[in-house]
Amino acid sequence: MTEATDDRLVQESLGGRLEAFDQLMLRYQKLVCKVAMNYVKDRQSGLDVTQNVFLKAYKNLDHVRAEGMFKPWLLRITYNESINWIRKGKNEKRHEELDDYADISATEADQERRVFEREDQGRVLEGLKKLNPKYRMAVALRYAEGLRVREIADVMGCSEGMVKSLLFRGVRQIKKSIARPA
Repeated sequence: MTEATDDRLVQESLGGRLEAFDQLMLRYQKLVCKVAMNYVKDRQSGLDVTQNVFLKAYKNLDHVRAEGMFKPWLLRITYNESINWIRKGKNEKRHEELDDYADISATEADQERRVFEREDQGRVLEGLKKLNPKYRMAVALRYAEGLRVREIADVMGCSEGMVKSLLFRGVRQIKKSIARPA
């Protein structure tokens, strides 16, 4: 049996089949949580934001207009909810370690896509933590999640050129921060 597409699950959810939305949640809960924690920096806040994201997604499911747009649409909600969480001051642990983020991202697919060598992972996460939030989001979506530049632009609500600039500057800053002294 083939796995249902996002589009089909969205249509079934809109038709009142709650199990279809459950499948969408199961499919994307780790990704949403990881993206949220990339901003809010602690596991509990990330879980709270994730819950808010799926509540908003369910209530606004009829706003998914084009085929194949559920994932970027969901990540856009995640991005907005994370920013709102920080603005509302709910994120009291802004400088907490990203250990939870690293644990969640340790799937087999992510291991195959690692950009940096394993021995430098700790330094890379330190460098990632120091990035401006927009740089951090762009870098995480590109290198941890493998999203294309167009998808990142949709999620962040900016142009592809801006995403390329954010990626270039973010990677350059991480490289500077992890460079070993001669």
